[in-house]
Formats: sequence, C-alpha cells, structure tokens
Amino acid sequence: MTTNHCLNRLRDADRRRDALTLNAELPWLHPSAPAAADDAVFLDAFWAGLDADTAAIAVYYFIDGMTHAEIARLTGVSRRTIGNRINDLQADARAAAGRES
Repeated sequence: MTTNHCLNRLRDADRRRDALTLNAELPWLHPSAPAAADDAVFLDAFWAGLDADTAAIAVYYFIDGMTHAEIARLTGVSRRTIGNRINDLQADARAAAGRES
C-alpha cells in the first residue's frame, strides 16, 4: 500500500507539471507565482461563471491531474468530449483574460 501511495504521488506530480507546462502562459495556473489581486478577482469571477459540470472537469484535470480517460469514466461522457470541454475552457479563459491565441 505504501509503494502504491508513493507511486501515485510521483505520477500526480508529473501530471501537474505537464498541465502547468501546457498552460504556462496563464500565470494564475502556476502555483509558484504569487497571485496578484487582479488575478484572484478574475479567477473568482471566471470560476463563478462556469457550470457545475465544466467546473468539475476543470478541477479533475488542472488540480487533480487526471487524464481525459479517467475524467470520462468518472463523469460518464466520452474522452473526446472531455478534451473538447478542456480546450473550450482554456480558450474561454484566454479570451476573458484578453489573451486570445
């Protein structure tokens, strides 16, 4: 049990690092950067505007470091739908922050 716990912690750290690398241009997603007051206000407003399903997917992906397949199994939707929702969420966040790409 201890070995599995340790391996899970290592795997989770890798997933979080990968998620941060993919979203490095969004400073509020990087835990080592001190959050500015404006970023905190933006995040509060942005997260408050998300529907419950999208917010849950975002937490599973960005915070818990779950894969698309794991989230799909948990939520009961297809892996591709999870990918689409994450991509849409990232685009919406960039647009709301004025960082269209």
